[in-house]
Amino acid sequence: MDEPRVVIDLTRDDFVALNRFLFTRQEKPLGNRGLLIGVGFLLIVILAFLISPGSDLRLTTDTIIISGGLFALLAAFFLVPRFINQIGLLIHLYTLRRTPEENLEIKGTRQYKVMPDCLFGTSDYGDAMMKWEDIDLFEVDDRYIYLLASRGGAHIIPLRYFTGEAQQQAFISACMKALKRTA
Repeated sequence: MDEPRVVIDLTRDDFVALNRFLFTRQEKPLGNRGLLIGVGFLLIVILAFLISPGSDLRLTTDTIIISGGLFALLAAFFLVPRFINQIGLLIHLYTLRRTPEENLEIKGTRQYKVMPDCLFGTSDYGDAMMKWEDIDLFEVDDRYIYLLASRGGAHIIPLRYFTGEAQQQAFISACMKALKRTA
């Protein structure tokens, strides 16, 4: 039986999609857990103001100002890094879309073949072998197959280049089977 294979011709849009995927997989500044801790801390501080000695459980102007200030500080501490991260993504993608075609190393025809020990790729730039045990992430969405390796390698395979659903499923199934063997 022949190994599943596909021949693709990557475009600038594919390159942008790969970079968007990689950027969104980066560790987020402070993460969701940090945001949850910050909101919890804010609620504790507000409750402390409300039930502190001498408080008659009413929101006073001072309590509102202090709580608002604490909320603004926490929001700045937890949300501004995320905002800056998203601005960085937009700038990066804007730059990629304006990079001259001759500077895009990813463009061109490639052939990928699922082998028992690796995903083997050939292109105008040479051959590449991504061993299954080095692959940290294998993900399929409605347009692409993404493969990320622990050593920093990344491949994107547009689904539009498969001749049909059967070839696409055979390729994906072979990849998943090979990944399970190495897990």
